[in-house]
Amino acid sequence: MLYLTILFLLFTGASLLSDVQVVVVNVNAFAFSSHSSNQPSIRISRNQRRDNEISGLQTTTTTTTATLLEYVDDLLQRECTDNWIIPTETEILERVQKQHASDCQTAISSPLALDSIRSQEYGDDNNCKKVGTIPHEWIVSRKGGGKIAVQSLTPVLNGTEIAILQNAVDTILQQRRVEEGVSTNSRFTYQFKGNSEVHAADFAKLSDGRAITVINKLLLERLYPLVREAFPNDVTLSHNMFVYDSLMIRYNASASDHKSAGQPLHRDLGVISVNVMLNDGFEGGGTYFDNQADVELVSNNDQACLEPIKPSGGPGHCIAHFSNERHAGAGTTSGVRDILVFFLSLNELTPQLSNAHLKQTRSACDDRLQQDNENVSSKEKILCRIRHQRLAIEMLPNDGEAYLYLGSALLDFAKQASDGLERVDILNHAIQSLQHASTLTPNDARIYNNWGIALARLEDEEKEEEWGENEERKGEGGLTKPSVQQTYQRGLKLLLQAREAGCAVDDDLDALSLNYGLYLSNQDAFADACAILEHPVSRWRKGKHNSKVVEDAYCLQRWCETRIGTL
Repeated sequence: MLYLTILFLLFTGASLLSDVQVVVVNVNAFAFSSHSSNQPSIRISRNQRRDNEISGLQTTTTTTTATLLEYVDDLLQRECTDNWIIPTETEILERVQKQHASDCQTAISSPLALDSIRSQEYGDDNNCKKVGTIPHEWIVSRKGGGKIAVQSLTPVLNGTEIAILQNAVDTILQQRRVEEGVSTNSRFTYQFKGNSEVHAADFAKLSDGRAITVINKLLLERLYPLVREAFPNDVTLSHNMFVYDSLMIRYNASASDHKSAGQPLHRDLGVISVNVMLNDGFEGGGTYFDNQADVELVSNNDQACLEPIKPSGGPGHCIAHFSNERHAGAGTTSGVRDILVFFLSLNELTPQLSNAHLKQTRSACDDRLQQDNENVSSKEKILCRIRHQRLAIEMLPNDGEAYLYLGSALLDFAKQASDGLERVDILNHAIQSLQHASTLTPNDARIYNNWGIALARLEDEEKEEEWGENEERKGEGGLTKPSVQQTYQRGLKLLLQAREAGCAVDDDLDALSLNYGLYLSNQDAFADACAILEHPVSRWRKGKHNSKVVEDAYCLQRWCETRIGTL
């Protein structure tokens, strides 16, 4: 057998959002608030109801899940009590509060209009008319009927307003070319070469003021009222909204390094994300949601379920969705696609916002621990991640991504244990966390990549200890655990569906294929391993990669080819 180290590749993704600068709008109508730092145990039933409603899933709080969280609490108590380097719950929550307060202050200083429940009174000061109802409807999954996103039934921008915004973008991009002497490729985290964007706040720098006026009228007269009406349980009368960030993004298929221009699967920061369609005349594009996926698709007719979503009304119409719904910008295969996106947040630090901040742990833990001690250990960094994810679950108990990240951190923590029985115990709890994540967000392929790794490691531990091989493997709630291959296969199907829908998932496919192929090679299933490795290896042959993962897949496939027929 060939025994190699299985790659543990977790695609957390950086935030899509960047800071906005600059001048004051409607400060008197806006104030921010937050939960106190000594309240880590926040429950909010409306978010739990909404999560079930959107996904169409039946989620349960089992005895096993409670036992998992008790185990994590005991682990943190045991490992962190006398370790001053690892931040306490109070310190972590205070950091989240400070970040939210900073976001609110940035919004107050921004030229982008702030929302208030007194939006209807803005007419005189902001040259905006009194707002009314914005007709809209929910887009639902064709397979399960679950709610995916809201679309407006009337335009939120007219042709003249769209032209003003597009001309403003052209002016700013041209200024960048002249001033910087470089291309205007995107600075946006998830954008690819050839795409470009302009932050809406930059429109205030243009002398005529027309574009920023269009943006603020759009917010005050249409988008804020639409969001309030469409998401009443999440944006209540006690909340004021603000723009965390806003961008006009240009997907240029002809300028892209990829076969199409888009974005990979990700979640946004904020509460509600709004996407306004600005043009037609392109092919491809649209927004693909994880909740559209269905591994049981059996016919070509079912493929319609995977069609990326665009506003059915065309240019000027918008879609809006919860920011924590995982989604991707499907590739624009021909032409140029312009969209205007808003990431809307709230003045109150709600459990959803706290949860989103808490899950951004790797950089937070690395920065904090490195500042306190140059010799901080990997173990302490992992414990910091575990504590953050435990708090994220405390904020939103039905967040599958938090359980994914908790399970992944436990998977890393198992490598720190020197005793085999302890490693098995940690791995079993990592598997419980990942299995529960799969019940909450069953279409997140990252879960199955990391779950497969955890199951494979547990198999190795059991073989080394020469126990447990003949025992029936039980998972959460006494259910039999899937095999390593079943787990990888589900993740593979989900990624292939996302790719079929036009999403940029090559890196995720490469990683899962390598991990799966490596497992098969360790089982002496060399022909099967070669077949699974074909996706990353095909990228090697075409020279379309910049990845150690692809190189390793190529080397592993070549080795497996030499072993076929030798057993």
